[in-house]
Amino acid sequence: MRYVSGEEEQQAFKYISEAAESAGASLRV
Repeated sequence: MRYVSGEEEQQAFKYISEAAESAGASLRV
């Protein structure tokens, strides 16, 4: 896993969270 800036990390987390929600899955990061 690569380290990214705080802003990039938040965008990635939001994308993952939305994808998991749309799939009806709970995701642990």
